[in-house]
Amino acid sequence: KEFKALEQAVAECFADMDWLQEGHGLMLAGVGGTIRALGKIDQKARNYSFDRIHAYTFTRERLDDMVEMLRGMTLAERERVPGLNADRADLVLPGALIVRQVMRQGGFEELTVSGQGVREGLFYEHFLVGETPPLLLDMRGFSVQNLARVYNYETIHAAKVRELALALFDQTASLHGYGPWERELLGYAATIHDIGVAVGYYDHHKHGEYLVLNASLQGFSHREIVLLALLVRYHRKGNVSVKAYSDILNASDEQRVARLASLLRIAEYLERRKSQVVQGLHVEIGDTVRVVTQADDDASVEIWDANRRSDLFAQAFGRAIEIV
Repeated sequence: KEFKALEQAVAECFADMDWLQEGHGLMLAGVGGTIRALGKIDQKARNYSFDRIHAYTFTRERLDDMVEMLRGMTLAERERVPGLNADRADLVLPGALIVRQVMRQGGFEELTVSGQGVREGLFYEHFLVGETPPLLLDMRGFSVQNLARVYNYETIHAAKVRELALALFDQTASLHGYGPWERELLGYAATIHDIGVAVGYYDHHKHGEYLVLNASLQGFSHREIVLLALLVRYHRKGNVSVKAYSDILNASDEQRVARLASLLRIAEYLERRKSQVVQGLHVEIGDTVRVVTQADDDASVEIWDANRRSDLFAQAFGRAIEIV
């Protein structure tokens, strides 16, 4: 009886908010402790593989399931719900009803959780003082650049690897068929590919994966963060595996990672000595893909190493590659 009365009261509070319907087709984001709590409950229920709440998305159907679960529990039982802090157990159900009403009335099928709130908003006002409004025009690019700087990345080397990787991407477009989204991710991965060196040189590709997964990257979905981490992980060596993140990635992402990582790996080894000796490249596509490098000095070490590490390209694209 109390639950139905509460549900009716929430509906009455939103009765005059017709403007909510204008958001149909747009993204709905939620800020605050109740939103985060609902996201964490859903993550635990799904055994979600990525321990990060910011940018996590749950559907209205999943919210309905959470409401039904919570309404059948006593307060003591709610205090033991995985993902829910005990001090929020008394508020989470009415909060969930408010969120559900917003989603129903606005026609939203899913909600994206913000891990940031008023405190971070105050910070951005001070950080971006003089900007009106105090917003970063390119949040994604800023986040990646900030992460690179935190770990003292080598600016010139990263820029050259990015340049060569994107040149390979653009000139092999007829083979991979990817577009601006994949190109953007490849460029970002090239910028931060070596940040793991801050932990240790040996296995720095693995350290880099960890740092990306645990960084405060803003503006990226969980899928995109995982893809970036995997590109960093496989920029150096190893056969691609995405099994650990199968609940986050799409079925096509293993091939996507393999193909993009193979391009990043070749670019990395063409900049092996960090001397920028390889100035550019030209790709000739045939039964064998031929990469003709343009160098301003002896690049025999880079060419030898890039050929030695080109096996991932052959696996991912199904054809041999020769770097000359």
